Parts: sequence; structure tokens; C-alpha cells
Amino acid sequence: MNKAIAAVIGVLAIVAAGSAAFIMLPQDPVGPTEPGEPTLPQDPLVISAPVASNILVGQANTESTLTGEFSVPGDLNFTGIIFISYGPGTAECDWEFVPDDLTLYNKLTGKVTVHIFESKIIFNENGGFELDDIYFNGTYILSERLITAKNEYRFDDWSTIDGTASFITYPFTVSATTNLYAQYTYHTAEKVSYAMIYSSGTPTGKILAGALWGSNGIPEKPYALRPWDPPVAGSIAGEVVIADMYDGMPVTRVGNFGHTNITGIVFPNFIEFIGSFEACSSLGPELVIPNTVKEIRSEAFQNCSSLERVIFEDGDGFINLGSIIFYESGLKEVHLHRVDTITSWMFAYCKIEEVFIPAEVTVIQSFAFAGSPLKKVTIEEDSRLTSISNCAFARCLIDEISVPAAAHVAPDAFRGCSSLMKINITDEQINNIAKELHDAYIGPADDFTILITRDARYGGMNFEGEYVANTETINLRFEYFSIFVLDALVHEFFHHYQYVLVYGVGSEDFNSVPVYVSKYSRYSIFIENPYIIVANKNVLFDEFHPGAGLLYEWAVNYCEGLNRRYILIDDVILDEWRQPYIYPEVDWDLYWDQPWEADARAFASWFSGVFWQK
Repeated sequence: MNKAIAAVIGVLAIVAAGSAAFIMLPQDPVGPTEPGEPTLPQDPLVISAPVASNILVGQANTESTLTGEFSVPGDLNFTGIIFISYGPGTAECDWEFVPDDLTLYNKLTGKVTVHIFESKIIFNENGGFELDDIYFNGTYILSERLITAKNEYRFDDWSTIDGTASFITYPFTVSATTNLYAQYTYHTAEKVSYAMIYSSGTPTGKILAGALWGSNGIPEKPYALRPWDPPVAGSIAGEVVIADMYDGMPVTRVGNFGHTNITGIVFPNFIEFIGSFEACSSLGPELVIPNTVKEIRSEAFQNCSSLERVIFEDGDGFINLGSIIFYESGLKEVHLHRVDTITSWMFAYCKIEEVFIPAEVTVIQSFAFAGSPLKKVTIEEDSRLTSISNCAFARCLIDEISVPAAAHVAPDAFRGCSSLMKINITDEQINNIAKELHDAYIGPADDFTILITRDARYGGMNFEGEYVANTETINLRFEYFSIFVLDALVHEFFHHYQYVLVYGVGSEDFNSVPVYVSKYSRYSIFIENPYIIVANKNVLFDEFHPGAGLLYEWAVNYCEGLNRRYILIDDVILDEWRQPYIYPEVDWDLYWDQPWEADARAFASWFSGVFWQK
């Protein structure tokens, strides 16, 4: 009998038989105390009870092990009964712990529950981490794979036959004692370098796997490579398998494979961070992001032209995603899980035509899908979406979209979506769009209101927008809100903006208008936004705005030097806007050409991406 302090073992005899029943047979009674036995202590010390419960006993087995931790050495035995099992079930057994030194310590007694099982799953790890056998009665469903690992190998999955790659599928149902064998793939040793991550000269316990770039064996990105540059001459090719462990530690970070000719990547089972794979033009067509991943760096798969399908595995927690991850890749299909933020430029200029936005996504950042041929966007019914940022779906081919009522929609979220005939949003969201424009170009105005009339008379392309002169009100009439109705709304807002600049509206006057507006500018302030300079000389050189004049002078010189378009709101422009209207029933062409109307139309077209021709 083992007398170690950490674990003391007793043996219970079990006899397998027919239907479920237990016979409890008394043992021979204990005789009188023999002469010479040690005298029991008068004031014994207290010793801890063993940790012992849920003893697993296979019905086909004849022995079970009872283990417990004690503060002193001694023997642990079952006492008083013998079990004869006629089937699976549970029963209680008495145990006794006899300390070696009975002059100092008393015996301890207690009960333990004995479980009788018919079958078990035995994991043959083949030298990997040890996994406990699973005991069960009837059937047992293995819902997901249990991971084992061994150094410099990648665990693939379990098989019922040793040495084969015929993996089981999940859920896996077992109804008898079954052996499962771990199958591994040896890592791509000749293609991969492993390095310890250091922080301030101290090892972090994290291993990074990357491409072998040179004789030093340290994975590092070649200097000054751009995303559109070709793969590095002589770079690695084919599928790359990353080991689960290296030098006795899990491999948690994978990256620095950019500009190589790899065709596939088999991530380690403990991966947490995905680094650079940009411009891997052969990588694909499918990529699975494991549910252990906690972070993906910016530009990770940018310009991966062969990558067509990406699956984010379902699991717990959210991934910290960088921006521009799949920018200009060949991506046609994506399955999102564990993603709460679709980051800026994440799927821009991909080839995605249809996407499902799950309920867990709360934010769609700027330019997230810009320039993709996206035709259908389905947002899950119980969506928690709170924000669709500027140009999130710019220049997509969507014809209809339904936005959750709680989501903030940027005024230019659908810029250039000329096919978008139905934007299913609330009146409040439409009002918020107008107020955001007001806040950006004029200043805060809580009383700025859009009076909306939804009526079948204004269905299809028929709709009306009207700014009520010298007020904070726009009348908007339509059946379905669309990109064209949005264009009309922005058009009428600009008329209000003109009134503020020319005449002032209430407390709003020249000095309430910002010198420049950068909120909706694109790549830089002056490249795409021709209305960035919205200034009046009364503001430019006002003593309360000392920097405005310098900003104006620099901006105008910059634009004129590069032949950039801009509008300067000066007295000449204001005088043109003050001219009376020429009504369309008199001369439609003159009406459209009048600066008041032409500038409003141009501004709305730039903002919505819908360009009208007279």
C-alpha cells in the first residue's frame, strides 16, 4: 500500500453482472485489540479529510482507485462492505484512513460515492498532452474536439484507427468503449522560423512563427515592400504548417509571411495573434480564422488576390481587428463570428456580392465595404448595431437595405450607391442625418427639423424636397427613402446653408459658420472634397479667429497650385446667391444654371454620389 503524503490508494473489487442492483455484504468483524498495540493519544492532532468523490468504475473493470490528499502518511482502505454490481448506477462506500503514527493521530473515516459505468472513451494521445478518459452509460456525444499537443507537431484531430487521417466528425456519438487516436502533422520545418518574443529585453513566454527570410532564421518583413509589390524572389511556396509547440512552449503568434508564394496556412491550435500575410497572391482560396484568435493586425491579408472565402470560427469573446485587413483581396464570401466591429476599409474593394451581418456586430466603420460589388446586405433581426460610419458602403451595388432603428447612420454612409432604391430607416434617423450635416457645416441646432411625409403618391423616383426659406425646416415627401431622396435632402439642406451665409437665420450668421469642414473629406482635405473652404472674409480676418486668415491663404494657394477644385464663399458668391429665383415654368434651363441652384445641386451630388444632368 502506497504511504505517500500526496495520494494514498485503496482498491475496491467490482464484479460485473446483469441488471442494475447492488449487494452489500458485511466483512468479518474486527477482533479485540491485540496486546502490544500502541496506545491511542489522549489529545490527538486534527488531520484533514481526503478529497475523494466521483470515483469512476468501468463495469468491465474489476478495480477502482480512490485517491485523497492527507497531511500525514498512512493507508486508505474501503471498509465494512463489498460491492457486487449487476449494472450501472451509484452507491456509497465507507472508507478508513489509518495514519502510520497512531500515537499522534487518530484514524479518519468517511464515505465516497462510487459510480458504475458501462463504457468509456480512451484518448490515445500518441505522446501529446494527457487527456482523461470519459466514462459514460448508454451513449455519449462528443460535441467538440478536445485538443492535445506535442512539440513541433500540429494536432489535426482524432481518428478511430491509429495512423489514419480519417478524422471523426462532430458531434461524435459513442455507444461502447472506444479508442480515439490523436493524429498530427509535422510542421513545415524548412519554411518556418520560430522566435521568442521579447519585451524590453525580457522573454514574454510567447513564440512567434514566421517565414524564413534569411540565414539568420529570424522572421522579419523585407524592408520597404509595398502591398502591390510582387512576391520576394526565391520566397517560400506551397502550404505552411505551424507547430502547436516549439521548445516546450505554445506557439501563439503567427505572422511575417507577407509577399511570399504560400498557398495555404495551417495555424497552430493555440494561436492568438495573426500578423502580416499581405500580398500573398497565391494564398487561398479558403481561410479559416480559428476561434482562439484574439487579434488580427491591420493589413493582414491585404492584396491576397486568390483568397475567396474566409470563415471566422464561432466561439467566445471578440477579436481585436485592425483596419484594411482584406483590402483589395479576392474575397467573395465571408462568414462572421466573434466580430463586434467591422473595421475601416476591412472589406473595401473586395469581390463580395452578399454579406450577412450577425447580431453581435455593433459598429460598421468608415469605408468598411467601399468599392465592393456588394448587392445584398442582410442584418440579423435582433441586431445590436449602433453605428454605420461615413462611406461604409460607398459605391456598392445594393438596391435595398434595412437598418436597425437604434443605429446611427452617417449622412454619406451610402455615398455613390446609385442603385439603392430603398433605405429602410426611421424618420428619426433621417432627422439625425440632417442635424449631423447642420452640426458639421453650420453649428449645433437642436431645433433643425425634417418634416417627413411618407405617401404612395411619391413612390418610385417621384419625391419632393423643399426648404422653407429663412427657417430651420425642410419638407421631405416620398414613399421609400432612397439614395435619391437622400440627395434631395442634402440639396435642400444646402439651401438652408446658403440662407445662413447670405442672410443669417435666427441666431445663425456668418460668424457661426466654420472656416473649413474636414469631417466628410476623403483621403485628404483637398483631394476629393471641393467644398472644404466655406469661409467669408468677415470670419477669415476676425479678431476672434486669428488663425483663420493664415489657414485660408495656405489652403487657397495649395488648391490653386495643384489645380484642385474648391469653393470660396466670398462676397461675389454671396451676391450671386442673392439674385431672385428664375422659376422653372418660365425657363427651366436658366433655373438649373442659376448659382443658387447649381451650387446646391453640385454639393448634394458630391455628398450622395448621385450626379444629375439637366
